[in-house]
Amino acid sequence: MLYWVSLKKLATVLLLGFVCLGAFSNNVGYTQSMPTDELLWSHQVNVRIDAVDFEYDYKFERSVIEQVSIAYLAISRHFYVDMDENNYLDFNIRLVEDYSRFLDIQNKEVGHIISHTGYYSLDSNQMTVLKKLSDIETFKTLKHEACHRVLHQNSQNRLRWLNEGISENCEFASYDYDTKEVVINSNYNNHKYVKKIAKSEKLIPLNDLLDWGGEGFQFSGNVMLKQSQSGEFIFFLLSLPEASYWLSDMLKQDGRNGDIHQVQIQDRLIDLQNDFENWLLF
Repeated sequence: MLYWVSLKKLATVLLLGFVCLGAFSNNVGYTQSMPTDELLWSHQVNVRIDAVDFEYDYKFERSVIEQVSIAYLAISRHFYVDMDENNYLDFNIRLVEDYSRFLDIQNKEVGHIISHTGYYSLDSNQMTVLKKLSDIETFKTLKHEACHRVLHQNSQNRLRWLNEGISENCEFASYDYDTKEVVINSNYNNHKYVKKIAKSEKLIPLNDLLDWGGEGFQFSGNVMLKQSQSGEFIFFLLSLPEASYWLSDMLKQDGRNGDIHQVQIQDRLIDLQNDFENWLLF
């Protein structure tokens, strides 16, 4: 009996030691998600967190994994992208707290500034995200970049309006633990901004927006408008019963050359332009 109690005490000490070591690690390696909800945590997701200049605890780690899983599910559920359930999808996440350091890393890797909050590198297959004072804002950027990661793995289409528009909407995806559904919520600030542009009659014509290809870009006001309008246009399309299937078909097609293959959108472009503007101004 004494021997058994001693073993229990030893096991308890060892367990507490491992918990303490893991609680404040600044690089957890590849972390298998541990379920708080069977559906949310049952997907093939591997997350590697590299915190460059700060330490984080177990709660933050779990939140990061949860947000990545939500982005993964949002792509699968709302845009009908086929996921490879036989292989784990790796998410390499570099988090930087110091803004100047974040810009320095970006300049070295990309050569110029493409974002003030986060970016995904195809070459290194790594997401770099600025850790803000608010975890909510950090996690919005995290979901955006995680969406780019999922789309790069599972879609042949490189049209920027499509990828940025979907990623913009992923920022506001959330998981409802009661209904077991991933919900894409409206981006109020983005809607307000694009609505203001629509009132001033300075919206980018859809024909021009849909020609926004996969070329690299520098951070600018024009890019901000394209990105914001793409996000609102995708959110508008999600309100149409048939549009999710249009988007799913487009993601399965090769759009590297900037060609618009989706005939349904082409044929309805004028009507969609009017309906989109009326939807914004309603």
